[in-house]
Amino acid sequence: MLNKFYKLMFILFITSCTTEKIELPQPPPPPPPTPQWTIMVYMTADNDLEPFSLSDLTEMSAVGSSSDVNIVVQIDRSPEYSSDAVVNLPDFTTTKRILVQKDNLQELSDLGELNMGDTNTLKDFISWTLQNYPAQKYALVIWDHGLSWQGAGQDETNNDGLTLSEISTALKDINQWFNLIGFDECLMGSIEVAYEMSFYGNVLVASEETEPGVGWNYDAILTELSQSPEMNEYELAQLIVNAYKQGVAEEVPEQLFETTLAAIDLTRIDMVLDSLNNFFYYLGNNATSISDLIPVEIAVDQSEVYGKSNPFEGGQFFDLYNIAQYLSLLSPEPELSFLADNVKASIDSIIYYRWSAPERPHSHGLSIWWPMEESDYDSSINDYRNIKFVAETNWEDFLTGYKGLKASDTILPTVANVIPSSGTVTPGTPITVTANVSDNYLVKTVYLISFINVGGTLYAMSISPEEDIYADCTQSGKCPANVSFDFDALGTTVGDGTNEEFFPTIEINEDVKAVMGIYQEGAEQQEAIVFFDVNAGNMISMYFIGDEFSEYTPQPGSLFYPYDYIYDTVNDDIVQEPSSTGFIATSLRIRAGVAYPSGNYILAVVASDFSDTENYAGVTITVQ
Repeated sequence: MLNKFYKLMFILFITSCTTEKIELPQPPPPPPPTPQWTIMVYMTADNDLEPFSLSDLTEMSAVGSSSDVNIVVQIDRSPEYSSDAVVNLPDFTTTKRILVQKDNLQELSDLGELNMGDTNTLKDFISWTLQNYPAQKYALVIWDHGLSWQGAGQDETNNDGLTLSEISTALKDINQWFNLIGFDECLMGSIEVAYEMSFYGNVLVASEETEPGVGWNYDAILTELSQSPEMNEYELAQLIVNAYKQGVAEEVPEQLFETTLAAIDLTRIDMVLDSLNNFFYYLGNNATSISDLIPVEIAVDQSEVYGKSNPFEGGQFFDLYNIAQYLSLLSPEPELSFLADNVKASIDSIIYYRWSAPERPHSHGLSIWWPMEESDYDSSINDYRNIKFVAETNWEDFLTGYKGLKASDTILPTVANVIPSSGTVTPGTPITVTANVSDNYLVKTVYLISFINVGGTLYAMSISPEEDIYADCTQSGKCPANVSFDFDALGTTVGDGTNEEFFPTIEINEDVKAVMGIYQEGAEQQEAIVFFDVNAGNMISMYFIGDEFSEYTPQPGSLFYPYDYIYDTVNDDIVQEPSSTGFIATSLRIRAGVAYPSGNYILAVVASDFSDTENYAGVTITVQ
């Protein structure tokens, strides 16, 4: 009986144990996957680019962030250039941090008015983004005006901008390696910028030439990146270049002819520095006289030049590969040709993808600062010495010696025997003007300028494009060189529907001419260049000239005063002065092929030499 009892209790115990629910501890949920990319955009729009910043933000929000791609923007707007809302945000003039979402700009914080030209502002934005939006790969895009080694960014409210050294300081203090660094700005595709950025990232995307205001094509870039977020920085850089070309072609096709953009492998840039050090060392040690530098001067002068807003002044930024390319061809010394070829090969090794427009056929991805004007050199050389590229190469030693030799050429070129094939000309029926030009070293360029005498003052009616002749007068039989020009007594007028006058134009190509002058809006004045369609006569675009070369849309009520080019008899020089006639800037047009009024004109042949000084001689003719 007792045994039965224990058996029953045992059965009940086993049953109760097998039916009781036991709660086991659960593991914590896995952390969300880290996004593939964080794209941080430092957008200084407190200037005349503000309208374009709104367009770019709209492009970004057409795609928006995702679980794989964070798009974080810090933007400072202007109180002056636009009062438009952007996507869902009403107008603001402060600095905001924004997470770009699909069709929505999510305001993360309003920081008040910040100085975007301050190193600490850039550093704080990047540090904050890294902390709040970690990712497997990081891209930093700096958006604004750019001027190569002289810096990026123009905060007008605070009258400040970021120098290249300040950008470098911010990135050094953050101590974060970037997969990609991009400059959606003009002229940042230089060896100086690339070397500075090589301390902080793998790939650089930048343009040697100026960029149209529309800039990068963000919706195309982000659409493809969102679809393939696993792409690496090299693939993303190639995507940016292709999208940029596509965007400019679609939005401003008339500006496609002047665009460039390159993807640069910064991990291999030491090869470029080694080749450049050998190249410049040889040049510096073997160029002891002006005659030794003639091939160098010709090579630079023929090379692709960027950001040259004033065609009557020498350039500052030249394609580095193109300089080496010309020197390799021009130099009689095999050692220099060998070193120049090494420079070309090293550049080819790091520019792994690029776009250059048909009008920029000799663009290879990296420019160098080679100032042709003494004033540009003198005003900037002290700041230039502060950047890493200069400190770690012998480039500046050669440049200083080169400029010193160039300045020592004080003898003017000679222009003689200016002879027209006829003393009279009928508009549309050209005559030929011949002359002899010479120099003690080199005659670089010649051109023809026609003057009309108005009340004792000589006004230029037209200026022909410069013709490169590169007559090396140190070689027997090369000088005097014979030059000739056709003159047809046809010019170009600028008008607005009410006024119309003759002005010299700059021939950009057979379809585009440009006129320089002063743009006035209210009490504000700004030097500008206006581009026109030769065939239709209408204005294509206007760009401001100054520290930055930036596109601007003329506003209602504004005026444009084209430059007159006047012969200064006191100083024996040609000076430019704004016309006394202001044309309605929103109605500007040109007419090409307009017959000169009958009367007497002076045709002057102008020659420039090794040191870029000019001299001229003229002859009087009659237009019937």
